Amino acid sequence: MVVRDNVIVGQAASEVVRAGDPTLHAELAAIRDTALRLGRRDLTGCRLYSSAQPCPMCEAAAYWAGIERLIWGLGMADGGAPQLRRC
Repeated sequence: MVVRDNVIVGQAASEVVRAGDPTLHAELAAIRDTALRLGRRDLTGCRLYSSAQPCPMCEAAAYWAGIERLIWGLGMADGGAPQLRRC
């Protein structure tokens, strides 16, 4: 889910299996949902919460969207600001 000012502004579940799309991770779908709901691609000030550490693809999407922090796991680990990692 994506949160801004303690309000959920976007959310989604993984659609990889159902949609047959290997890129439709929950994090990407939540970013997409948030952008559509807010009517903008700049998600500065938002935090992305996930049940597991986002993969490099999802972290890059969060970076490009301007997500402020990545929070994941049962312990709600603060992964900090998304990074753009180059292969």
